[in-house]
Amino acid sequence: MELPMTAFTLGGSNGSISLEIGEVFGFPGETAYGGGYGARGPLRIRVQTCAGTWNVDADHFFTTGELNRFEKELAHCYETIGGTATLENCENELELTLSVGKTGHVTIAGKFQELSEFDNVLHFQIESDQTYIPKALSQLRRVTEAFGDHSDKPVWVSIPLEKPSVPAGAIMRKPSVPAGAIMRMIRFCLKFLLRRSG
Repeated sequence: MELPMTAFTLGGSNGSISLEIGEVFGFPGETAYGGGYGARGPLRIRVQTCAGTWNVDADHFFTTGELNRFEKELAHCYETIGGTATLENCENELELTLSVGKTGHVTIAGKFQELSEFDNVLHFQIESDQTYIPKALSQLRRVTEAFGDHSDKPVWVSIPLEKPSVPAGAIMRKPSVPAGAIMRMIRFCLKFLLRRSG
């Protein structure tokens, strides 16, 4: 396995989106909460609209399990010439939905927000067709071959918090924190430190 590796590239008449795997965390012994192994790499989005051309070139965190699930859904859409494939990012930075119509028309729609503490969000739509899908499937299958199939759903962990003082007879519910929230905080801190050092 050689890095960097292209995770997928999808194009169309008015733009493109591509994701590359530059670094993988925990491979082969420790899987991430989003399924598969934690990964990091450049995400590039280019969209032409009547208002101009919009570009994203971001350092994106994701998991190989997210790519495995997207590959399975995309393969089903291609084979049946219909349906929807969704790339869900447990960090909620990227939402991507690819819809295939019965005539082979493809719409790639989504949104990207690198830093959730700011209101800057790119909503995009790329018009495409089914001829762009085989290349993306081939790239996604290489990811599965390199890191295994981890298409099972993400795992949530329950972390006990300190017990506050509670009056006698009060009903308490055990609090739990989703692993995704903890990882978002950690990744935000890492991004902040990387930007300051870079």
